[in-house]
Amino acid sequence: MADRLTGFPTPTFTDLHAQAQANYASRLETNPQLRRGVAPVMALVDAQLAAGEYSYLDWIAAQTLPLFAEGANLDAWGRMFDVPRKAPTRATGTATLTGNDDAPIAEGAALTFSDGTAYTVTGSATVVGGVATVALQADEG
Repeated sequence: MADRLTGFPTPTFTDLHAQAQANYASRLETNPQLRRGVAPVMALVDAQLAAGEYSYLDWIAAQTLPLFAEGANLDAWGRMFDVPRKAPTRATGTATLTGNDDAPIAEGAALTFSDGTAYTVTGSATVVGGVATVALQADEG
């Protein structure tokens, strides 16, 4: 599998494990498939370590471009171009609700829409003509 940035082919864990088993088999002149031997465990650990190193190198490569950078590295890219990160804010907006005439919608009421997003009403309203428009703020940013 090729790395998303460099195009360098990153071996899969299965390939790394097979390579480690072959290395131990050739150097120790033993069968790494033996159940009670140390070589199969060492080959597994070597493959896990190598997979972790490849993953870390992939992450390091991602930090070299602002598009893929994250956390402190993204902040550093912003400072380089004099574009500081904005503080997170919760989404706000309005929604039109339906109901019985003269039904109150209290400020602070919790609403959950069919897609699972939760909002809090930030201004009270009353249903008139079967509809009411209320101001909302997202519960999660």
